Amino acid sequence: MGRIIPFELARPSGIFTVLDDGYYAFDIESCEEQTARSGNYMMVVGFRGAEPASAAGTLHTENYVVGTPEDPGAADPDTWAKSVGFSRFARLMDRAKVARNGAEAEQVCQEAIGKRVILQVQQEVEPAIDKYGQPNQYAGRVRMRVRESFAVGERPLGPLSAIPGTALKAAPVGTAAPKAKPPAVLACTVCKASVAVKDYGAHMLTH
Repeated sequence: MGRIIPFELARPSGIFTVLDDGYYAFDIESCEEQTARSGNYMMVVGFRGAEPASAAGTLHTENYVVGTPEDPGAADPDTWAKSVGFSRFARLMDRAKVARNGAEAEQVCQEAIGKRVILQVQQEVEPAIDKYGQPNQYAGRVRMRVRESFAVGERPLGPLSAIPGTALKAAPVGTAAPKAKPPAVLACTVCKASVAVKDYGAHMLTH
């Protein structure tokens, strides 16, 4: 008899949607240790949107990088203490009500799966050059990033435009001026042609 495929065990389908800036409830669907393209140790967490209805089924993956060029494997406790990525991951686990003290990474991740948190998300445009100094094949693409995490009930849910009192405020006097907008056209590093930022990634794939 041939193998029976257990279709009933398939995960519900989802889609990587870019939500409007705001607060949304997500369930932690996966959590594991990985190595970044740079060789640095990181924690990778997969989320599935739960509430409101506009976010239901939305998939998102967030990387929490701990390692550094000097300590890629994050063997030095000082690396963890100074890591912004680890600080964000620790806050996420705290808001998800996951026990942390003395627990191994695998144990923490196993306990985190299924927990619900509120994520504050913000849209960002992929730059022409990635953080490794290489041409970014996704240049110009709008992606969603997690700004902060909160426990369930700590923030109202929905896009900022629909939540009274959450409109972005102007920066106070004396703070740094907003960064200038990136150029609309870039020179290809290979053929020197002028290419629109939104088309830069696709153009680089032709070389």
